[in-house]
Amino acid sequence: MGDNGFKKVDRRTSLQGEDEGGAGAEASGQRAEGALGPDDKPTYVKQLEERTRRAEEQLAKYIQAYKSEVDGEFQKRLERLQREAQRELDRLRGELAMELVEVLDNFDRSLDAIPAGGAQAGLRQGLVLVREQFMGALGRMGVSKVPAMGLPFDPRMHEATAMAPVADPADDGKVVVVLKEGYLLGERVIRAAMVQVGRFTE
Repeated sequence: MGDNGFKKVDRRTSLQGEDEGGAGAEASGQRAEGALGPDDKPTYVKQLEERTRRAEEQLAKYIQAYKSEVDGEFQKRLERLQREAQRELDRLRGELAMELVEVLDNFDRSLDAIPAGGAQAGLRQGLVLVREQFMGALGRMGVSKVPAMGLPFDPRMHEATAMAPVADPADDGKVVVVLKEGYLLGERVIRAAMVQVGRFTE
């Protein structure tokens, strides 16, 4: 206390303490506001988030299962349509091949009517070349002759019109005469060969 009865107070110390106290309180308040982290959510919020996650997972499974079912059904329909289209294509190719084979028959009959020698020999040779070209075109389509002559009779590829007597027992049951050529389209018979089958008699 001074001589005049007044007490001296150092305001610098007092203000410094207030500043430190205020800053401390402010820092303490900031820590209090940020004290709740992401793991400190209320229980009902956590339960809601978990239910949402499970629902999303279940929905994703349903969507995937549905897509798999739809894709599988689409693939089956596509394969069925492809099979049907292939069958229709084979049918049309067979019809076309049959028409061309009939043209070939007429071609062969025309050739048989022209003698090998004489004045028309050149014409016949030219027609033979055309026939070879025609056969080449049929071959590229997959058309080929039914094997018949000298082979055992096969009802899947041969049509027997008569039995022909044979002197050799080895020829019994074999094709000895081809009356009309048969044709295949790939492995499918489009026309059976008309044949005579040998029969051995002692």
